[in-house]
Amino acid sequence: MNPLISIIVPVYNSEKYIKKCIESILSQTVTDFELIILNDGSTDHSLDVISSFEDNRIVLINKKNTGVANTRNEGIFVAKGDFITFVDSDDWVSDDYLEHLLMLQGINDSDMCMTSKVYMSKSDIKSQKTNNFKIDLLSPIDATAFLLSPKHIVGCWNKLYKKEFLKKNKIIQNESLYSGEGLNFSIKCAQYSNSVTVSNKKIYFYRKNVENSATSKLDLNMVLNNLLSLEIIKSELVFSNEHVLSMFRLFFVNLLFTGFFIIDYSCYKEEYRALYKKWKKDLYSNGGCLLLSKYVSVRFKLKIILGMLTPHIVTTLTYIKRKIQYKNSV
Repeated sequence: MNPLISIIVPVYNSEKYIKKCIESILSQTVTDFELIILNDGSTDHSLDVISSFEDNRIVLINKKNTGVANTRNEGIFVAKGDFITFVDSDDWVSDDYLEHLLMLQGINDSDMCMTSKVYMSKSDIKSQKTNNFKIDLLSPIDATAFLLSPKHIVGCWNKLYKKEFLKKNKIIQNESLYSGEGLNFSIKCAQYSNSVTVSNKKIYFYRKNVENSATSKLDLNMVLNNLLSLEIIKSELVFSNEHVLSMFRLFFVNLLFTGFFIIDYSCYKEEYRALYKKWKKDLYSNGGCLLLSKYVSVRFKLKIILGMLTPHIVTTLTYIKRKIQYKNSV
């Protein structure tokens, strides 16, 4: 008999974190699942940690290193559950993670459901009221705008997908991307979903201070890959409106700010001078539209104005923010 849910965990050099990740999954209140752990050519002791667990729900796949998108796709291909969810190996989940996502899915039989907030800091854990949350039903257009909003951290994790829905629409992770692949996948799912059910309950613990994480490293190629992901998403849109396009511009501008930050705090400022100038022009051409948009908050409009005056103001504030986030990360 096949399991209800397939939980896919790609692992690459996560020996410091994978134990807590696996323990949190095996402690779920919903027990009808398979845990597909894909060891993506780890060179540390990740495999030893994984092998120390004895549970017949664990499916361990050892493979050569091919990157996170290809590894998740292999998980999708072998998954036997009616539903699929992803967890990153350096994160962990609350014991009602599956229970809450299944509850959301059952409200409207949605092809995709998710939570909009995650635990990111120690203060989040202290302040969260587990029974105090709201639920929204979103159309494909509204869900797309929602996922592009800078108010939310977006990956393919903290979501539940019908496997048959993914199969029917041939939705897999884009293997040309190593950053932005989660956003690309999530938005494609939102675009093809019958509806997307969302709650703001925190059930996913997202680490910000992981040394080898794509979101933690100061890597300009990561920004370029995210920009490519955004181009691909826009070219593949099925549904769009003014709100979606405004969020695209805002997401693009926020990626530019990340690029400015990386260049400002690298030792290669002269090497990237031409790119820096180009991005400043891109900021001006998109910033003006965003300042007039009713969908952009005053807070982000202020950030855009400061960036248009001089990006270094925003990158300095970003540096301070990152230091605080990493220090207080879960």
